[in-house]
Amino acid sequence: MNIDKLTKETILQKLNDKASFFDVNIFDTVTSTNTLAKEEAINGAREGYVVLATSQTQGRGRIGRKFFSPSDTGIYLSVVLKPDEECENMIFITTLAAVSVCEAIESVSQKKTDIKWVNDIFIDGKKVCGILSEAKLKNNNKPEFVILGIGINVYKPEDDFPDDIAKTAGYIFEQEEKDVKNNLCAKILERILFYYNNLKEKAFLDEYKKRSIATGKNITVIKSNKKYSAYCMGLDDDLRLRVRYENGNEDYISSGEISIRLN
Repeated sequence: MNIDKLTKETILQKLNDKASFFDVNIFDTVTSTNTLAKEEAINGAREGYVVLATSQTQGRGRIGRKFFSPSDTGIYLSVVLKPDEECENMIFITTLAAVSVCEAIESVSQKKTDIKWVNDIFIDGKKVCGILSEAKLKNNNKPEFVILGIGINVYKPEDDFPDDIAKTAGYIFEQEEKDVKNNLCAKILERILFYYNNLKEKAFLDEYKKRSIATGKNITVIKSNKKYSAYCMGLDDDLRLRVRYENGNEDYISSGEISIRLN
């Protein structure tokens, strides 16, 4: 696969007047774009520093999971952000990214996207994107910086997905098309910047809620290795899941406390 090649010049051109916020850096293979972006941030990289790679050897997901990152078939992207926000608002960095990715995919592919709370993007019931946000905190508990990592399955891997994710993983395009990756990257960065500049207004909130794949469905809530059947009633404005358990009790579930599986 080589007709859809990431290029800095094309991405910046497509970003137009938004390009000055970003410092785009493209690599063939890295261990992890989040790891590299974090190293650069520690060494003084400015806000808007972007790491893009065509493959990762140690791609990471939430809760210590690996993120399958084969060569040339995906987009692996991390951005350094330096928000002036309290730590408890960091969930909104992940969620604004989720909405940005959804809007970018829909713009480029015309395919409908859904969000599995809190950080996975689905098309037709298959996961096509995972998001991992990591923060380095100051002594006052405010973030020194946040690394926003995004991994997208643009095309089907040549040797298919590994057995452990073959039933759940999906991709956006059947065949390689010129400039799809550049278009996606530019649109994602553009939407991230828009929502990031309006972070306090939570301009992405309604878009996130309407794409929630769990709302109105029976789910399994996993807490401390115990499973509880529940009905998902929706999301509140702090992006907590409102659930009703089988015994009739209701609860609000916050990010980081649980895993969630659709039945």
